Amino acid sequence: MSNHSVVHIEIPANDPAVAGKFYANLFDWKIQVDPSYDYHMFQAEPGPGGGFVKIGGESDYKVGEVLIYVSSDDIDATLAKAESLGAKTLVPRTEIPHTGWFAIFADPSGNRIALYKNLCRRSQTKRRDHAGRLPDLLQYPGSEGNLLALAQLVASTR
Repeated sequence: MSNHSVVHIEIPANDPAVAGKFYANLFDWKIQVDPSYDYHMFQAEPGPGGGFVKIGGESDYKVGEVLIYVSSDDIDATLAKAESLGAKTLVPRTEIPHTGWFAIFADPSGNRIALYKNLCRRSQTKRRDHAGRLPDLLQYPGSEGNLLALAQLVASTR
């Protein structure tokens, strides 16, 4: 059976830094920032991580439109099944260089859901180093690859 677990979540925010601080204080999530993309990522142990995406500007992210990324072994087959059940493909399977592929569809109610497949399937278990620390958030296995590249590509398709 295919693995269709949630692997990443994007939460729109007016100010990603403020949102990151809020959720870090509220839930003790670990926050990591890449200033070149203004992408504030969180790790919500033991569940999937995600990022805070900026509302407005060149993107059309809107408050309340959280984007959930679901793992798919075969994005095209999953999109075909979703369409047969009444969904509409918004972004077809798109390559994320050196990382994998993603696609976005709208379910019959209009909710946007993203699919994700990485280049090589890695364990969904987060591996700790010899000191028991989690690896850098930019490459943690639950993220299924480089999330900054994914966020940049998704933003460019909106």
